[in-house]
Amino acid sequence: MASPIQIARPPVKRRRRKNISPRNLPKITDQELTQLSGDLNSTIVPLFEKTLSASDVGRLGRMVLPKPCVEAYFPPISEPGGIYLHIEDVKGKKLMFRFRFWPNNSSRIYVLEGVHPW
Repeated sequence: MASPIQIARPPVKRRRRKNISPRNLPKITDQELTQLSGDLNSTIVPLFEKTLSASDVGRLGRMVLPKPCVEAYFPPISEPGGIYLHIEDVKGKKLMFRFRFWPNNSSRIYVLEGVHPW
């Protein structure tokens, strides 16, 4: 017998809710997560939600990420070249994205590259 699907939400203290805008908090219900997960034997943890902009879905294949969400959930990076993230989607498809930043005055703009095919 297969083990049941686990659905989890990040612990409140780990989510740094005070820094993340309400528009970026996940709005998916547990019922929707269960439906999305199908027959997977894994834990699904929604971290944040982002409304896609025209530049996010353009030919460049990159998505600008909300800085507070990056600082709460992504691994720290120190070089603009970034790192590669290997992710498996809910259907088991293995995806690889490049997570990097652009220096912007005294701040950074974080991007996920390689999202066009996905």
